Amino acid sequence: MANRNIKKWRPDMQGKMEMKNCLRILVVLMLCVCFLFPSIVWAESKRLIVELEDAPLARWGSQNPGLMSKGRLNFEQAETRNYLSAIEARQDKVLSSMRRTVSGLRMATFRDEENRMREHRYSVLFNGFTVESNGEDADSLMERLKKVPGVKAVYPVRTYELSMYKSLDLINAPALWEDPLIGGRLKAGKGIRVASMDTGVHRDAPMFDPTGFSYPADYPDGGLGLKANNNGKIIASRVYYRPGDPPAAGDMDPWPGPEGDSHGVHTAGTAVGNPVQADVLGDSFKISGVAPGAWVMSYKVFYQSMEGLSTFENPEGIAALEDMVKDGADVVNCSWGDGPFSTGGDYDPLDTALLNAWRAGLFVVMSAGNSGPYKGTTDHPSEEYISVAASTTGGSIAGGSLSIAGPSPVPEEYLKLEAGISDYGNVPSLGSSSRYFFKTAASVAPDNVNACEPFEGRPFEGLATVVKRGGCNFDDKVLNAYRAGADFVVIYNNKGDDIFDLSCYMEDCDEIAAFAVFTGESHGKSLERWYDLHNEQSELIFNFTPFQLGNSPDEVADFSSRGPGVGYTLKPDIMAPGVNILSQGYGPLAAGEEKHLGFGQNSGTSMAAPHIAGAAAVLKQRHPLWSNKDIKSSLMSTAKFMDIYTHDGNPAQPLDMGAGRVDLTKALDPGVILDPPSLGFGIVENKGEKTLSLSLRSILPEEKTYHVSTIYTGDGFDAIRPLDDFHVEPLSVTLPAFGRASINVRFKGQGYVGDHQGYVLLESDTHRVHFPVWARVQEARGSGKKVLLLDMDGSSFDENFEDYRGYYINALNALEKTYDVLDINPDSENMQLPEAAILAAYEAVMLFSGDNNKETLVGGDLDRLMEYVNDGGFVISMGQNMFSSVLNDSSSLYSRFKVTVISESITEGNLPDLPVIASENVPPAFRGIFLDLKDGGDGAANQRNMDEFSEGILRYPGRTSAGNGYLMQVSKDMLTLEKPAVIHPGILVASALGLEGINNDTGAMSREIFLRGIFNWAFDTRDITIKDISADYENHMEMSRFEVEYSSDTEGVEPVSFRWDMGDESDFQGPYESPMIGFVYEKCGPYTLRAEVVNSFGNHTIGSLDVNITRCLDKEEQPVPKPSSGSSSGCFIRELVSGF
Repeated sequence: MANRNIKKWRPDMQGKMEMKNCLRILVVLMLCVCFLFPSIVWAESKRLIVELEDAPLARWGSQNPGLMSKGRLNFEQAETRNYLSAIEARQDKVLSSMRRTVSGLRMATFRDEENRMREHRYSVLFNGFTVESNGEDADSLMERLKKVPGVKAVYPVRTYELSMYKSLDLINAPALWEDPLIGGRLKAGKGIRVASMDTGVHRDAPMFDPTGFSYPADYPDGGLGLKANNNGKIIASRVYYRPGDPPAAGDMDPWPGPEGDSHGVHTAGTAVGNPVQADVLGDSFKISGVAPGAWVMSYKVFYQSMEGLSTFENPEGIAALEDMVKDGADVVNCSWGDGPFSTGGDYDPLDTALLNAWRAGLFVVMSAGNSGPYKGTTDHPSEEYISVAASTTGGSIAGGSLSIAGPSPVPEEYLKLEAGISDYGNVPSLGSSSRYFFKTAASVAPDNVNACEPFEGRPFEGLATVVKRGGCNFDDKVLNAYRAGADFVVIYNNKGDDIFDLSCYMEDCDEIAAFAVFTGESHGKSLERWYDLHNEQSELIFNFTPFQLGNSPDEVADFSSRGPGVGYTLKPDIMAPGVNILSQGYGPLAAGEEKHLGFGQNSGTSMAAPHIAGAAAVLKQRHPLWSNKDIKSSLMSTAKFMDIYTHDGNPAQPLDMGAGRVDLTKALDPGVILDPPSLGFGIVENKGEKTLSLSLRSILPEEKTYHVSTIYTGDGFDAIRPLDDFHVEPLSVTLPAFGRASINVRFKGQGYVGDHQGYVLLESDTHRVHFPVWARVQEARGSGKKVLLLDMDGSSFDENFEDYRGYYINALNALEKTYDVLDINPDSENMQLPEAAILAAYEAVMLFSGDNNKETLVGGDLDRLMEYVNDGGFVISMGQNMFSSVLNDSSSLYSRFKVTVISESITEGNLPDLPVIASENVPPAFRGIFLDLKDGGDGAANQRNMDEFSEGILRYPGRTSAGNGYLMQVSKDMLTLEKPAVIHPGILVASALGLEGINNDTGAMSREIFLRGIFNWAFDTRDITIKDISADYENHMEMSRFEVEYSSDTEGVEPVSFRWDMGDESDFQGPYESPMIGFVYEKCGPYTLRAEVVNSFGNHTIGSLDVNITRCLDKEEQPVPKPSSGSSSGCFIRELVSGF
């Protein structure tokens, strides 16, 4: 998919107290600096997702086999209905408490397919609801809601983006169809319900023709949802529209409207589309989905909104998943994501719903993402569901061709260069030829070869131009070129020679009159070379005559996201064709709804995932008693992993493609089921070792002996060898008929720092399966130099830039921080940073930009920094133009910084004449910040182009160009009583001011003290101990008393507030200034107490204590059970005494 313009979600207590002797009260010789997190930026009304403590139905039911029927939750059982009723009653109680706490709080709603407003309440896959407030600050509202009894966590809303003709033969789908129990192509998937969570499915599309289909026996006539879109092939049609951002005119229905996207019909066609003869630009092809006999269910979460968005948010996503489980779906295809930001699982609401859907029997297929080709970019990291990478196919259709036309003579290699076409602008007539003189963007503006910025004047007036992919959306490139006078735009790939067709998704599409095409990297560079030789005499011809290409199959697509997943899971799991997939929708040159009814190509892991969804449907049909784990194992263990290459010609490895490219030849009969079907060892310190086990279950009626070995293909498929550091035992396993066994794989990290990966083979006389293994070896953080300093001021490569390195190394020397320096060339197109495994040894990576305003780090470098952050690393980014140019605002790292730049010069190009100070409502240690950036001191006097942020913890108090003068943000995910897990690893400081601009000699805070404060905040090590001091108070026999002892390794840091979880399901107590608490329990017995301490840095620390309470109102000892899955305890009467 082309990139889209989307709205991103972004992801104080005071008091002075007397401390006990165990607290370190030290004289503060330097100012301790602490920072607040950036507040959340809301996409519409202030919506928050509330999760309650009890398990949702799917999680509870999956632990009770009697509640499952054919691998799915049975909603008809009385026990199931009773549990749902209990959850609803508990939700009502919590919601009532919230409404008493927060005036004006209301349940959030969405509009469904029948134009009804439905409440955002969840009970099947996620226990909770979504609420919205009528204006309260989001941060304070979250804090208030977290304290309500029964609440597990409160989350902000997140935004998600949409991430066969030859492909079916490539994956050997006919081998599945020809199985006697399948009965041929038309019956493949018969009786299986495949859900599409996408942009909607269109009943009039030929691939969803209802001939030969009827509704399931347990469905009403006309199916579920809006019956107007159901036809017997389509059996459910539901929509999920945000009230605050309703659909644009014409897109109100469950099918995609005139301005809607064909994404849903295309992916559903690939998974389950009927066999059809597809006419494309004058040619004809026979195509079908992988499981054309299956039903399709449409859950439209993506739509063209009145604000011009085509994204969905997690409240609607959870609602859709709950509906499809209730509707009896067997498989769901999810071709969407939001990037490598979350570790998944608990405390990620949508991922929690996906995991519980899997446990409820729904086979969940996720696209891996389109952020490749560098490591650590894959989406959806949880191990249970299956995530899918994308590969090339054996053939595709080029929309037309480019040829150099002059000056003569023109060598043959410059003729008929294949190109994809766009569906906007002045589209030429089919079969026509258009001739243009052309000029390259590189010749006009070397710093704007990507055309991501407006050009000065109209340098392309009446011409064609050639621009490079990368840095921004395709739409923006074409618009900038058109506004500079271009009539025709050639975009060339920057990651290989794959070609794609282009669509426009931004608000300014109607303005564009230029026609655009997309060609391969080698062709684009040929055009640039020709222009460099011939300048204004250069001419090209575009011939709009489509033709078939013989693609090289089995190459990992350059855009396909790579592993590992956040949290170091081995992802992706498997690969399927995803380049130029021909299916329903995206009809070239068609307009309105006709484009959904025609046939066209599209590329992305979005197109790869439905191949796996269709294959899973056929396996479910053939093996109705197989679990989701069995199907996943079968698909992965029989995939093709030999003779598959990356886009740059290297043998593909597990982090590229998981188990390999799906091959359905043996998937029906793998012989053995593997659990798990891959082994990810995660991080192993150098010289360390780790052992993991994998279980084997035979599905054969006779005994089989499997020989076990390892294989490494990274040296070439003609030079395979055993893996160096992975050792398996035993080397031979005999499985009796339907028997079980296990094998151990031991990894010893004695080799190089980096990724170790390959495959383990199990071979018998009749069957051959495999599974991928991976481990990353790295040095312990801080084991070498402490800081990697990235000098991005460009002074070593451009004499127009000043050298500011000395300011940074002098400050690091003063702090006694050891460091390495890496000089970054702002004009290099190559990666310059070391791999994330090497970065991991540094406790901090520090970037500074000086006066450099060039786009400096290429995508792979930014992805390596993102990996470092996701491993818990600390990135300090300082300097002018950093976030508008140097870090590239289209990168995932930029999004991870949660920075919104509202102005590229906070002082409108002038030198600051006032000091930079702390923002309002910051923690105590931060309030004395005072930085002098004026001329006349020993600083560089260069801070004229500091970016202005929408929010921050430092601000410039003078007149600013756009907002409130914010110029520094930070991010550090910390534990709280409500959230005892870190979901977003890593620490980030984003400063629009450079250290070099600070004056040391004018009486304000120095560079060294400021930087020391940043490091102290980041690495402040805290420890708390909870003590039972009840015995010290014999006069109060019913009251228990506890005290927190706190310590910090940072001078001058004191605790400022204390909160308590007494372990009895009562309200959290506090915040209090005192470290002591007195509490009366109703029942005696064992409890686990927890305390949360916030210090003057704003850093949080959690401690716990297991106690046996003997002082209580009810003297008869009665142990209080710990809440477990599906259990609910009542609230007790209590009294509180605090402040001793």
